[in-house]
Amino acid sequence: MCGTAVGAGHRRRTRSLRGPLTALADELEQERLDGFDIDDPTTGLRAVFSWSLRAVSEQAAKVFLLLGLHPGPDFSVAAAAGLAGLPVGQVRRALGELVASSLVHTGANGRFGLHDLLREFAADCAAELPEEQRSAARQRMFDHYLHTTWSACRNVEGSGIRWPGLPRPAEFVVVEPVANVEAAFDWYDAEHHVLLGVFRQMEETGADDVLWTFAYSVHMYLLRRRHLDEAVDVETRGLAAARRDGSVFGQSRLNRSLAAVHLAKRDFAQAESYLAEALRCDEELDDVSGQLNDARGLAYMCELQGRAVDGLAILHRVHPLSERLESKFEKAASWPRTAERTTWRARANARSNSVLRHTRSSSSWPTPAPSPPARPTRLWATST
Repeated sequence: MCGTAVGAGHRRRTRSLRGPLTALADELEQERLDGFDIDDPTTGLRAVFSWSLRAVSEQAAKVFLLLGLHPGPDFSVAAAAGLAGLPVGQVRRALGELVASSLVHTGANGRFGLHDLLREFAADCAAELPEEQRSAARQRMFDHYLHTTWSACRNVEGSGIRWPGLPRPAEFVVVEPVANVEAAFDWYDAEHHVLLGVFRQMEETGADDVLWTFAYSVHMYLLRRRHLDEAVDVETRGLAAARRDGSVFGQSRLNRSLAAVHLAKRDFAQAESYLAEALRCDEELDDVSGQLNDARGLAYMCELQGRAVDGLAILHRVHPLSERLESKFEKAASWPRTAERTTWRARANARSNSVLRHTRSSSSWPTPAPSPPARPTRLWATST
């Protein structure tokens, strides 16, 4: 029926049927679409939707069908343009037709949406399209969200983020402009649930090469907004994708990002485990800056768990690597200030010696040594 709506229906223009479809769909919310296909198919709800689809232009009908591939709950004009593979102006006009026909409704901030029953109808129609057409449309959708979320990510993380080059977006894919940090969070907030749906589609279609990059691109947003359980879920699945894809770099960065999430959850042991794996990956990559960053994080985890001696040992092990860094700034950033380091070492050694003496002489334990000097909030980065 969907193919008929777009094909034969446009060979003979019919009278526009612009009834209040959204209101009708609301009344039938509890029913499944198939339940309305009774003996006379012209009276079924699918037939109502199909006749309304015949009343719009062929281009608007194409946009509607491909919206069946979008996870929802809503979308921007730019996302619809990428999905349809059409210029933004043409898609905007097509959406205007669909709104006038009650097949699409307008939402907040210039966004659009489909009623659940209409979304199901669109998804059924999209399923009838050739696989090649569906795959190309889905890839354009992935490109739109991948590149726009990276634009937002770079604003949140800072321009110093290092990442392999992303594949060029396909033709007609619009990367939405994200001017600053505030705009980045506004975009993330608007697209939050859409991004999770896109992530699931990437996983379902086996797009591991973009899945792990996409998982990292939402890391800082989920962390800052304290969506910590979502962050663990998305980044754990992203890490699995990086392993399947054979990307040691992806494994390094997602292990590091998961460490940051578990630090926020106050699960220091789990954070330490992820950082240790990140260090192993950066050693395999011979990424000196990454190794030093991971080591600072590991030392911090040890410190938080009362194991200053272990932390100091980690820093001593990687300190010679700092000589391989190119800039003086990187060298300075790779190691705590000399005075602070000396004080920390003295306290750690004093505590270690005290423990040994008390272990030999009695069963009582010493009073814990003073904490190491106050540290900067961010001793290590998730993105370098």
